[in-house]
Amino acid sequence: MKPAFFFDRDGVINNLVWNPQTEEYESPHFVDDFQLVPNAVEALQILSTFERPMFIVSNQPSYAKGKTTLEQIKLIQKKMIFDLGHHGIRFTECFYSYRHPESIIEDFGSPCAGRKPDPLFALEAQKKYDLDMAHSFMIGDQDTDIQFGKAAGLKTISIMNPNSKLKRGLETPDLSCKTLLEAAHLLRDLLSARGPRDRDFD
Repeated sequence: MKPAFFFDRDGVINNLVWNPQTEEYESPHFVDDFQLVPNAVEALQILSTFERPMFIVSNQPSYAKGKTTLEQIKLIQKKMIFDLGHHGIRFTECFYSYRHPESIIEDFGSPCAGRKPDPLFALEAQKKYDLDMAHSFMIGDQDTDIQFGKAAGLKTISIMNPNSKLKRGLETPDLSCKTLLEAAHLLRDLLSARGPRDRDFD
């Protein structure tokens, strides 16, 4: 059994984008809007040194809500993989949920299996890759990420992105960090000092 890292994407690995129509920060809707957060490459390179499987688990309902095309969403995914792959960063698998309960697109509404906080994708990864969930981490910036992690039996780290602050605060993560890089440094120190399978990290 192997411990792993699970990541939310928007607000953790890439920047959220201001949408003047909804007056909210949201996921990028067009490939030209995609931009990695500062020091994302350094953070993921640090975590890659532990040779753990790394997974993306992300809700992507913008097509279901009529805000962009499915093609643009998939181009954004490809750009992320390309940009990070250029620096030697590889994800074992990426899981995306495109559904939303308020979908205006036929076949993209309920049921929303796999949409966080549903832990379906984590449990699928556990079975497929023989993962040690008790020593794995979920890193996200919203309450739904923390709920997802807890439901899957993962340790949870909340990234305190100021642009997603309205979507968190009801859940208590195991750890909180200002940025992904801070989380990477914390995990490097923690796992290097106590071993990758140590349960006591408080």
